[in-house]
Amino acid sequence: MAIRHFLANRKVLILVFSFFLLSPNYLTASQNRSFTTTIDSSVLLYQIELAKDSFLLHEPVRVELWLKNTSDRAVIPKFRLFSGWGVQDSSGKLYPASVPEGYRASTTLNPGDSNGGVISLDQYGIPYELNKFDTRYFPEGRYSLSYWRFGDSIPPLIFTVVKPQGDEVEALELYLKSFPDVKGENVVKLPREEFKKHYKERMTALMQVVDSYPNSAYAEASLSLAASFAWIVLKDKELSHRLYLRLLNEYSDPNGYALKLVENYYVNKKDSKGFRGDLENIIKNSSDTNVVVRAKRRLKELDSEMW
Repeated sequence: MAIRHFLANRKVLILVFSFFLLSPNYLTASQNRSFTTTIDSSVLLYQIELAKDSFLLHEPVRVELWLKNTSDRAVIPKFRLFSGWGVQDSSGKLYPASVPEGYRASTTLNPGDSNGGVISLDQYGIPYELNKFDTRYFPEGRYSLSYWRFGDSIPPLIFTVVKPQGDEVEALELYLKSFPDVKGENVVKLPREEFKKHYKERMTALMQVVDSYPNSAYAEASLSLAASFAWIVLKDKELSHRLYLRLLNEYSDPNGYALKLVENYYVNKKDSKGFRGDLENIIKNSSDTNVVVRAKRRLKELDSEMW
């Protein structure tokens, strides 16, 4: 899988280094913010990209990370892709990644292969105190995303979190209503019907965001969460399928999770023809380039599969 081409107006950090664990002394910087080791001719390309420079309060702060083997032989990285970095605010408070630095990844990268994806940094933020769920976010302010493995040799990526304005204020209020003041462990112990009612109420609040403010910064996260509730909690596969299709057609699917769930829906029914139809519609209707690329690739693979 090739590393995606990044838009010129986005904050991008590119690092190139050996598959050995290295100290900053082995790195040399060039004007295009790339870093190359001089130890071995076989190198890995590590790339970080923030989705944008500024995020609204409680909007998912997404970062994309990729690791590509540019050598002519298979390598096993001696680090985990999503470890070794953290976020720091302007006061010096740290929000470190929770994955241990010394963890050794077991994924083998063959020549030309890439590994990576999109994660939300919010999981490392502070708890949202107005509800008892483990909902986290970054307060309003300025933050730097740093890759600690190479110390101060790597310039940080900067992003800000700002208060919503205009319609986004009401959209945020609706979004936060989907996290009611109920302890998670008590919800699990509720009778089945009350349990389902509780999550249906959360879904109603989430879908209000999507339907009333479809262009809101909170709409995509709301739709994704609603689809997840339908699939995992309510066990309503038909509803979940419709919501994931809407997510693919109207928004994005950073990690390919929604497309995989749509496929699982048809695999369980042994209906490859139905899946093919959805893929063709996604290719025709989706405005997200990455979604279209994944759908085209999956459609091509489907020609050689029998299920």
